[in-house]
Amino acid sequence: MPRKTFKTVLYEKKARLATITLNRPEALNAINSKMLGELELILEDLGTDEQVSVVVITGSGRAFCAGEDLKESVRLDTKGAQLEALRYTKLAQGFKSLDKVVVAAVNGYALAGGCELAMLADLVVASEDASFGYPEVKIGVLSGMGNFHILPLVVGEKKAKELFLLGDMISAKEAARIGMVNAVVPAKLLNRRVADMVRKILRNAPLSVMLSKLATDVGIGSNLGATLSYETEALAETFQSDDYAEGLRAFAEKREPRFKGR
Repeated sequence: MPRKTFKTVLYEKKARLATITLNRPEALNAINSKMLGELELILEDLGTDEQVSVVVITGSGRAFCAGEDLKESVRLDTKGAQLEALRYTKLAQGFKSLDKVVVAAVNGYALAGGCELAMLADLVVASEDASFGYPEVKIGVLSGMGNFHILPLVVGEKKAKELFLLGDMISAKEAARIGMVNAVVPAKLLNRRVADMVRKILRNAPLSVMLSKLATDVGIGSNLGATLSYETEALAETFQSDDYAEGLRAFAEKREPRFKGR
């Protein structure tokens, strides 16, 4: 993507890392139509970028994302409602179809669409003051972005229904306890913890990392036979890769491998 300045999102790519920062701090980074459009453009760019291996998504100010911007929302007719719902569906599909590791760095509120967005990530690190929740039922709508599929897989049916039906917020500590979050750290250490995690991922063989992510997604969404079939093809691909040969040499020579992603 040619260098482009967005109004609601900060987007930076450096080497193999891309960083998306939701940037409407005055509105707790609530998602409006402009932000949806800009995220769509960013996902299109990431989908064709073979250099980026890891994507970090976070929010500016004191929130990750407080969900949809209710000040912009109105009651829609049938066609308008379907189009609006479809935009969020496509956003979810865009994130879940990435062949890159997505890490959510959750600072502050992650509510409604913000919580849904965090759950689309492969890994979630939260600050101690972060809060998660699906309060949509309190205003007459419901959650989206595939979370009715994702959340029960993460926390189980009963807990997922509790979160969806009560609409209560939970703390970062509770979110970690039930499996929604990988790690909880003091707010001042959030960026450092995420950077450490990213560094470890980028140190590994890019092809192996990508295929491990995709194989996990296949395993979650299909049966054992389909998973084994995908795993066999992926494993064979890594066996033939230059990175595997380099990994074996580095192990024998007791040095750090120099992977090239092929």
